[in-house]
Amino acid sequence: EEPMAGWIRTDFHLHTEISVDAPTTGAEMVSAAVALGLSEIALTDHCDHNVSDEGAGRFPPREAYEKTEALRREWGDRIIIRHGVELAEPQLYEEKNAPIYELPLDMVIGSVHYVENWGVHADLFDVLPAEEAIHRYLGAVLETATRGRIDVLGHLDYFGRYTAQRKLPDYNPVDYRGQIRAILDAIIAREIALEVNSSGLRAGLGRPFPHPAVLGWYRDQGGRRISLGSDAHRGEHVAAGLDESAKLAYELGFREYFVYRNRTAHAIPLTPPRS
Repeated sequence: EEPMAGWIRTDFHLHTEISVDAPTTGAEMVSAAVALGLSEIALTDHCDHNVSDEGAGRFPPREAYEKTEALRREWGDRIIIRHGVELAEPQLYEEKNAPIYELPLDMVIGSVHYVENWGVHADLFDVLPAEEAIHRYLGAVLETATRGRIDVLGHLDYFGRYTAQRKLPDYNPVDYRGQIRAILDAIIAREIALEVNSSGLRAGLGRPFPHPAVLGWYRDQGGRRISLGSDAHRGEHVAAGLDESAKLAYELGFREYFVYRNRTAHAIPLTPPRS
């Protein structure tokens, strides 16, 4: 395979059919990554416990791990496959998540999908005015950033997908600066990476998550750890938008990004592709 002539050759946020909202098999996701010339990926299926979620309690830790192991046996000579998980509001479900942590894990993404029982992706912006919804969401993210047993903070400010669907204007991070800066300080103190999630580009927002201004604040506050992931739920979205996201990070002063192996961060240089 000719390597991708791009910024990066990894994707550390991918979903398979183990996630209730992903129709694509693990084999199809790995095959797509190999076809793109990626060198290393992480499968990070959803584990949600909120009672409002259709996938509540349906993440099978052992089956997920065994599926990754089977994919490694099949594809391991062509690509490195890491085993991860995306835990929603992990600090609220320590006991339920215990079996996941007991198995060999390469990375844990911590995300907020629910504010109380309102789904950010479902009814949050129908129930509350946008400003209040965003304040409450950021409050929940601070809890995850402060108390979650995680390696990466996932898709900060991804609510932009759902405000856009409702024809609401994209938010101005400056309006929430205090809350956002507190989140960034928390993850810097705990050495948690900030995810640069390229799915905002696919959603037509013209930006990854978080907002470029937030990524700039993170850098200014001393944040150096970023993780790059597409959040793909289908094969055709593997690595989509990652080059654009990596270029943005580079322009903001980041010179490396991090991948995870055995829950340990490994730096990879972020360098412009040779033309």
